[in-house]
Formats: sequence, C-alpha cells, structure tokens
Amino acid sequence: MKMRKLLGFISACFVIFFLSGATFALAPEEILKKADNIRAPFKTFVMDVDLISLSSVMSFRVYSRKGEDSLVLFLKPFTEKGRLLLMKEENLWIYIPGTHWPLRITPQQRLAGGIVNGELARLRWSLDYNVKQIGENEKSYGLELTSKKKGATYYRMEVLIEKNSFKPLRSKVYLQSGKLSKTIYFTGFTSFSGNLMATELKFVDHLRNEEESKLLYSNVRYQEMPDNYFNTEDLPRLSETLAEK
Repeated sequence: MKMRKLLGFISACFVIFFLSGATFALAPEEILKKADNIRAPFKTFVMDVDLISLSSVMSFRVYSRKGEDSLVLFLKPFTEKGRLLLMKEENLWIYIPGTHWPLRITPQQRLAGGIVNGELARLRWSLDYNVKQIGENEKSYGLELTSKKKGATYYRMEVLIEKNSFKPLRSKVYLQSGKLSKTIYFTGFTSFSGNLMATELKFVDHLRNEEESKLLYSNVRYQEMPDNYFNTEDLPRLSETLAEK
C-alpha cells in the first residue's frame, strides 16, 4: 500500500513538473517578437544609419513607425542626398530628386555590398515571416523564418536567438533554390533610453566572393511623425525639407 502511494506521489510530481515546463515554454512566435523588440526598440523612432561596403560608404536617416512603415532619407554620398525610400506595408517606392513621381521597387534590390533595400526599410521579422522552431540548446533558440508576403526581404532564413536576452545573434539567408545566399552577424548592441537595440550588423555575401559589409545604427530616439511622412504624393516636398535639416 505504501509503495502504491509513493508511486502515485511520484507520478503526480512528474505531471506537475511537465505541465509547469509546458506553461513556461515560449512559442516560436513569442521568441521572434522578443527578438524584434531588440531590432526595433520603439514603436515610433528615428535613427541614423551608416553603410560600409567595399565599394561605398553611405549614410541615411530612417524614420520608422510601428515597425511597418519606414521612410529612409539618403544623406551621403552627396550625389544621392535627398533620395527617399518609402516602405508602407508590403510596398516599397524610391523617389529621386528632380523627378515627378516615385517609382515602385522591391526590398530585394541591392543597395550596396551584400545589403538590400529591405534591410533599411523593414526592421521587424514577425511582420513578414512565418516561424517555426528548428533547434534549441542551453544558450540559444534556432528559428526558421519563411516569407508569408511578396514584400518580404528574403525568401527563407535560419535565425539564432540568444536565450534570456533574446538578442538576435546570426541569420542565414537562403534563396528559393535552397542555396545559402548570405550570413548576417549581429555583432554589437547599444541601450537607448533603457531599451537594448542591435546596432552593428555584419553581412557576409556568399554569392559575391564572401564580400563583407556593415550596417551601423546610431542616435536612436523616440519621435512621433506626421502621416505625410508616409504618403507617396508628399515625397517630392519631403525630399527638399528633410534633406535641409
């Protein structure tokens, strides 16, 4: 009788332990959103971005709203100052000073080195990708992201997320054919107003002789923006006024 009670007690403890573990286990979607909060720490913010590649050094100012709408102002080189990229939901436009109307382009178009337009204009993975967990160890989660929208920057990625901090550590980018295209390393993090952000990214382009490029984020601050920052018809005027600031 005592043995039965003991076995029953052990079984009950096992069930409680199992259910407790299941309660605290995070779904892949939750892990991804927590990582997104480190990629874009404020719902609405402005930041400065420097792009360094073998062929060029470029500077931008990025106005981001809710992680979904972004306006990217080209600052350097001088020949491109005043250009604008507008990402609104799934659509991306570029406005070139002196022209009458913005043109539709894709997030996959190369900006410089191994860096494409979508890297500047889109900062939240959870908006554009379906996610499933493909690995886990004591230090990190492994997630697979597959595009769910035509406007997604990449077709498929394998992302490594640090446990506890939820810092993104590495992202492997794959073509639709399955070929590894590039690897992105998140190499630096900075706190802005108490919010941690990934501020240094290194890109290794496996299709371009392992060419390396960098994105550096700085001067990140919360800022509300008027609706006209995200309207295509206002881009010609914004090109002039924002470039003068």
